[in-house]
Amino acid sequence: MKKLLACLLIAAMLIPSLAGCGKGAVEPDPAAAGYVEKPVGKVSGVTLDKLDEKLLDYIGERQSGNFVISPMSFKYAYGLVLAGAEGNTKRELLDAFKMNNRETLEALLESFYEFADKYDNSKGFHYGEASAEEAEKMRFALKIANSVWTHEDSDGVKDEYKKRIKKYNAEYFEFSGNVSKKLNEWVSENTNGMIPKMLPDDYDADVIVMMLVNALYFKGVWEEAFKENNTTKAMFTTASGKEVKKNFMMRSDKMPYYSDDDTQLVILPMQGNTAMAFVLGSTENIAEKLAKAEERNVNLAVPKFKVETSLENGELCDFLKACGVSDAFNGEAADFSGMTDEVLYIDDVIQRAKLTIDENGVEGAAATDIIYLGAMPDEFVNFTADRPFSFFVIADAETERYVLFEGKIVE
Repeated sequence: MKKLLACLLIAAMLIPSLAGCGKGAVEPDPAAAGYVEKPVGKVSGVTLDKLDEKLLDYIGERQSGNFVISPMSFKYAYGLVLAGAEGNTKRELLDAFKMNNRETLEALLESFYEFADKYDNSKGFHYGEASAEEAEKMRFALKIANSVWTHEDSDGVKDEYKKRIKKYNAEYFEFSGNVSKKLNEWVSENTNGMIPKMLPDDYDADVIVMMLVNALYFKGVWEEAFKENNTTKAMFTTASGKEVKKNFMMRSDKMPYYSDDDTQLVILPMQGNTAMAFVLGSTENIAEKLAKAEERNVNLAVPKFKVETSLENGELCDFLKACGVSDAFNGEAADFSGMTDEVLYIDDVIQRAKLTIDENGVEGAAATDIIYLGAMPDEFVNFTADRPFSFFVIADAETERYVLFEGKIVE
């Protein structure tokens, strides 16, 4: 029996091997990864609009510490797989997220490509008197890359499949023997070095027929940077109730804000029609709540953080199964005949993601001094992320809001 490996990144989704999720893939110490084994359960009522929320909740229940995931990269990986599915396998993949046809997801991904292209092309605007080095630090960027890897002894992919994923601008590679080095180099290059290694050097690729890889890289710069001399140490209460010291960035400014009995959130704008939302409390119906946010004067305090997550113990497989995907994981039932004549089925789904925020932005390391807006103290609302909170890195196009990254800080 052959297998399909689809690895989707910075967020990365993998689909390899013989007897279910995780077999033949990377097998790190689950305790070290913070993964808590729980029943697959069932996720009901999922749509593309709700996928971000459901994915955050599902993974959050199975992670014991801080984590970050990329729903956008997950969707690209899912799209590459769906494009080659036929029969009941295709039907289950569509039903999992309440889609009537493949075009629903393709249209979403195509519109994001258009946004990303405009976003990335805008990064070279003039930075006034900034030096070349300072300007480079202030640049923002958004990059998407896809690739299809086939074993040299396989039948390769069908021309029809290539036509269907033409909009993905995928690169095609043949491999034999140990593919890890070449794949890791491709991943590192397309994530600006943030994900230097997707597969271990000794990864067993003998039974791999195909790999589908998506890489997503983002660097955002706050519209107005935090002043470094306002960053101060303060106590953060973890999910377990323990108090730890963190470096809190402080700022008072006008920004979109929303609160109700269950949720308090603030949206911090970044250049290029992107933003980062910080959420205290419930994230249920988060899309609707983000849409209701209105400009308020806010005293904002949020900790600097770096978070990195590797989902490589079957978490995303379990999520798909909970959403109703079954045949795609079954060697006797899976139908990926739209992709290749090889007998393929999904064995694993792996994602790696990393995110850093500081005074200058997301995945940036520059200091920018800006005008500090102020008003009378009694006109301000307070948002202090001194206890577990959720975060969303979002991109706003004219007709769509895309969640690039999401996660939780609990310790």
